Amino acid sequence: MGMTGRTAIVTGATSGIGEATAEHFAALGAKVVVAGRDAERGQAVVDRIRAHGGEAIFVAHDLSDPEGAKALVAAAEAQYGVIDIVVANAGTFFFGPLPAVTLDEFDTAMRINVRGTYLLAQAALPAMTKSDAGRFVLMGTSGASHGVAMASLYCMSKGALKGLMAALVPEYGPAGITVNLIEPGLVETPLTAPMTGTAEARAPFIPHQPTGRIGVPMDIAHTAAMLADELAGHISGQTIVVDGGNTRTAKHSVLPPPPDKL
Repeated sequence: MGMTGRTAIVTGATSGIGEATAEHFAALGAKVVVAGRDAERGQAVVDRIRAHGGEAIFVAHDLSDPEGAKALVAAAEAQYGVIDIVVANAGTFFFGPLPAVTLDEFDTAMRINVRGTYLLAQAALPAMTKSDAGRFVLMGTSGASHGVAMASLYCMSKGALKGLMAALVPEYGPAGITVNLIEPGLVETPLTAPMTGTAEARAPFIPHQPTGRIGVPMDIAHTAAMLADELAGHISGQTIVVDGGNTRTAKHSVLPPPPDKL
């Protein structure tokens, strides 16, 4: 598996899954556009990539900015030319009981997880038709498939990406572009720190993980690399759940929420 000479945009790449994906792609030889809101953290990711002999730039990208996706794609093309790979990882997480969700939170989830991802696809996919092996990878959540109590807003907003994928596959398949969706289970990231940050917090979840552990960002990065590989040209329209087998357990959807969220 290699990406030498290919250009990849990874959004939400300043921490967690996006950070791991950007660094992994660079290690495989890709020229990586590290996109995110935090310039300091983004530049730190770029510096680490370069320190290991990789090639990368940082481009500020805010999903809530309607013009942000166009600017990101333009910057990537200006620096590297043809865009071969996009990992639409950026998003926001919401956790709480249904009655407590505010209209502002609802609008934020739709603006970032749905509209922001849609605008990225709208800007990037036409540009990717110049590639001879375009790969567009969406990042959802396993909760959209099997449900997670206390996460209705997150599951719903990420679930919209399945419909987006379904429509994009026949629209861009003739151009040689594959579109797939990764649905991570519980992964140790800054966003999930209340549930994964300590051994005590992780303890209620471990019995429901057949692999005996919580996921880590590199689990998702490896999956993204597989889907982004030039050899994966006949894999499209697929939802890949990466959750250590959690969805095959009897109680995957009734795990206890963190104590402070009850």
